[in-house]
Amino acid sequence: MNYEQLVNFLVKEVLNRLQNEPKRGLVIYTGGSIGFKEANDQIKKLLRSNWDLTVLLSRGAEKLLTAELIKRKLGIDCGLTDIDIKDVNNLVNDIEIIIVPILTINTAAKIAMGIRDSLTTYIISSAIIKGIPIIAAKDSCKVGDSFSFSKAPKAYVNMIKNHLKRLEDYGIKLVRANQLYKTTINSSIRNKFAVQLEDDSSCKLNKKVITREDLIKLKNKKKKVFVRKDCIITSLAEELARDTGIEIVRKFD
Repeated sequence: MNYEQLVNFLVKEVLNRLQNEPKRGLVIYTGGSIGFKEANDQIKKLLRSNWDLTVLLSRGAEKLLTAELIKRKLGIDCGLTDIDIKDVNNLVNDIEIIIVPILTINTAAKIAMGIRDSLTTYIISSAIIKGIPIIAAKDSCKVGDSFSFSKAPKAYVNMIKNHLKRLEDYGIKLVRANQLYKTTINSSIRNKFAVQLEDDSSCKLNKKVITREDLIKLKNKKKKVFVRKDCIITSLAEELARDTGIEIVRKFD
């Protein structure tokens, strides 16, 4: 095994370990029940995949689902409520992703309109502002062919659809309940290893390990790359940066 092969092997090992690190997520149950079983199955898969999940129940979920039911279905102690949260900012800053297993029409409307009148909507609003990924199951919000909306005016149905469209414009991923696991895993990986454009001459490379392959993609396109202060930069990446005139700046945590 030559030097470059050894480096590539070590980088792959590091990346595998990073991806297997425990990941922190906040699961917010709202006061709905459609897709409950499918969503819980997906949350249990995340728990088995080394995810450290904190579960929060809205006031509606406390009444409809109850903490005891969630605990029994997921097999974990759970059920934070409004009175349990003392510092919302610390709670939000300590998580990588927010998962809403059952997004109700009521909650969707409040988020879309920027209403922050409950702990649930305040947390989600704060996460949107901070750029924290949010994934929500939209099964409870299906109105197009729903029998319960068959007599509703078209304008009313369109209003609900517009609320959901606005959530997507905010960056919230709306999926079916049985897609929560896959979407969460993919979103977590992209969030950890994403390239974010700063301007025409620079970008932010949000990775814990910077390899030669990462910089090859940026060669002749970017002159400055901002990276994490604690990231590892392989020697081959440093060599390519010198040869191509890319300046690597350790800037963010």
